[in-house]
Amino acid sequence: MRVPSRVVMATGVMFILSTGCATKQFVRKRVDPLAQRVEQTEKKNQEQDAQLEELQRSVSAADERARGADSKAVEAASLARDAQSAAQKAQLTANDATAAAGRVTQRVQAVEERLQTINRYQLAASQTVLFAFNSSRLEPEGQALLDQLAGQIPSGAPYVIEVQGFTDSTGPSTYNVALSQRRAEAVARYLVVKHGVPVRAIHILGVGSESPVAENRTREGRKLNRRVEVRLFVSTEATLARQ
Repeated sequence: MRVPSRVVMATGVMFILSTGCATKQFVRKRVDPLAQRVEQTEKKNQEQDAQLEELQRSVSAADERARGADSKAVEAASLARDAQSAAQKAQLTANDATAAAGRVTQRVQAVEERLQTINRYQLAASQTVLFAFNSSRLEPEGQALLDQLAGQIPSGAPYVIEVQGFTDSTGPSTYNVALSQRRAEAVARYLVVKHGVPVRAIHILGVGSESPVAENRTREGRKLNRRVEVRLFVSTEATLARQ
């Protein structure tokens, strides 16, 4: 028996419709849950990505803080070295100050000892040796005066000889000081060479035109100012022993 085409078509439509319903059910039962899991997985992945980014930021911040700490540590070490160097310099300065104070104390003690030594001496003899104008040459008259003074030097007793040179007011002050020094040296040289006076026993000083003994306005006054004063000091102990 031949089936009409309309029946076949209706049957096909019904089959398709029934098949479509089955597909939708399959999709609802199989595909939709899978899609949900995929979506959940992607969401978790996104959350994990966000956590990773946050963790990365934290690590970067920690690295930055660590670098900052390292920099501060280096700076602190540099400051510590500078402080140590400053302390060492301060210690050296303190040591120098202590040494300088010690040297000053030694000088003061030496001066005090010298003053005490001077106080133990008294004037035993003196002479004034005159010089020609602008000259430091020791004349025979002056040599004779020095011979007399040397004859009063005690044998074996401590003594000191002071030699001070002077000029008149003619000429510059600096030149006069140098000239008076040469005159004093000439007298000291004669005493050392001719009479064997120890150099350590002679103290010389060029005074220049200071402390004149006469007026520089006259020829005679200037002549008297061109002089060297020589003084012999003998130990008071030696003087008392002779008495």
